[in-house]
Amino acid sequence: MYDFSIGFETGKLREYGFKGACIVKEFKSMKEYEAKRAKLQKEFLLGVKIKAKDVKELLRYAKEFKDADYLTIDNPKRDVFRKALDLSLVDSVSGLELIKGFDRLHYRKTLLNQVTAKLMSKHRISMVLEFNNLRRAKGLWRAVIWGRMLQNTWICVKKKVPIIIASGAQNEDEMIHSEVLLAFGQLLKMNKGQAKQALTYAQEKIINRKES
Repeated sequence: MYDFSIGFETGKLREYGFKGACIVKEFKSMKEYEAKRAKLQKEFLLGVKIKAKDVKELLRYAKEFKDADYLTIDNPKRDVFRKALDLSLVDSVSGLELIKGFDRLHYRKTLLNQVTAKLMSKHRISMVLEFNNLRRAKGLWRAVIWGRMLQNTWICVKKKVPIIIASGAQNEDEMIHSEVLLAFGQLLKMNKGQAKQALTYAQEKIINRKES
């Protein structure tokens, strides 16, 4: 199993039940990215987290970092999200549950629907579920995020969108064991096989792509 959204290099991966991990950060240039990549141990990939304020910025980042190990777009605006899917610009989308504002009784604020899920499935763009996004939330906001995660997971399973479960840890204190992430997936209504796949399948596809 792999932790595909952490913010630092650690020597404790095996202790937490992981074969490898992907460190995901924002970078200003490919030169900065390559300098960081050259210093990493072999069990780590280095991903780029794109936070684009508009489509123009998305296209610039996607071009700049096209040779990175892994690209994810985080908590995107609606038009940015749709363009990333239409053009298959990224490996994954993260933070879909973090849209500002509270949900109505029978409506959850989410960019994931039948149309966008179909595009993600077609282009094999994964949805990332970070445990840390839930853990850091407080009070009612935690319940909102949990509800959105549940709904997004249900849509992804139904539409065969790849799912990546990750800790989102930014320091050693936030690391959690792979078995906890496995249980997290099952609490999101995945069966054990689906939860395990969310910790291995898309990650191994990306690793094999980089090694070929």
